[in-house]
Amino acid sequence: TVLQTRLSEAAHQERHADLLRDLATALRTTIAIAAPVGILVSVLRVPIIQLIFERGAFDSTATQRVAALLPWMLPGMVAMLCVVMLFKALFARGDLRAGVVLGVLGPAMYFALSGWLSGLFGVRGIGAAYSITWITIATVGVDSLYRTRERGWRVLHRSTVVFAGKLSGAIAVSGAVTGFATHLLFHEAGSLNTVGLALRIAAASAFGASTYLAIAVYVWRIPELSAVLRALKIDFN
Repeated sequence: TVLQTRLSEAAHQERHADLLRDLATALRTTIAIAAPVGILVSVLRVPIIQLIFERGAFDSTATQRVAALLPWMLPGMVAMLCVVMLFKALFARGDLRAGVVLGVLGPAMYFALSGWLSGLFGVRGIGAAYSITWITIATVGVDSLYRTRERGWRVLHRSTVVFAGKLSGAIAVSGAVTGFATHLLFHEAGSLNTVGLALRIAAASAFGASTYLAIAVYVWRIPELSAVLRALKIDFN
């Protein structure tokens, strides 16, 4: 009986370690895909909003106001995608208390920060409150899952520090290339029709995305992105 108990505990610990490893990979993959998309949208926010909304009563002034808000919200959108997976992992582990705490903390923190920051920075403060809330929830969720096992933190940290450095470099270069392409392609955006605007957005996005993939996959060889490309049967090499 004692042996069976120990074997059961060992199996449970191994399943938990597998969960942590799989979750770390899933989080890195999500960030590796969502973060560069967020940068592209942030850099191209004005022409994208022009293409989608600027008609009728939605004029260039409204476009500029919405465009000014997007960079404040996009980091929170990336964090929100991670939080979805963190909640699933918490419930898979049976940690309902942590799920409830995070579920209550999120709205309370968002409304409190929105009231405070909107008074200081207007609508941008609401965007900042959104991002701060989701990033905080993601951080607390990761801590809830990994702090219970020293080995769990090692699994998370061992490759994540290197991953963060490589990803940051690839995103920075991609953002710079996208910004340069945007400067060249949209200096006369006000005179473009819908088709011309859409084609130039696609071209600038292609420049930025291809630069990111070239650096992240070919130069840095980030394994999470390589795995996604293999799953899509894309041979980037």
